[in-house]
Amino acid sequence: MLYGAIRSRTSSMISPYTSKLPLGNVADEAGMFLAAQLTKKFVFKKAGILRDALTIGQGIEAARVGEAILKGQVGLNIGGGSAAPSGNVF
Repeated sequence: MLYGAIRSRTSSMISPYTSKLPLGNVADEAGMFLAAQLTKKFVFKKAGILRDALTIGQGIEAARVGEAILKGQVGLNIGGGSAAPSGNVF
């Protein structure tokens, strides 16, 4: 619940930076994963409920990236284009 409470606001704050990442549809998730990692490293260094919430948040973001990969929604936006998702994973 703690991670869900801060995700939307944090995502909006870092969106100017994540929009520049060439990761297609998962740029937001990658940015949130990185933000959680940096916050754990520099702000919440000791064990506690907020550090645990960030760890769980990283799991959520990793799951969202995995889902996008399986659906074929991950494409590198190098040169401004986007990859077309395929209809079949296998």
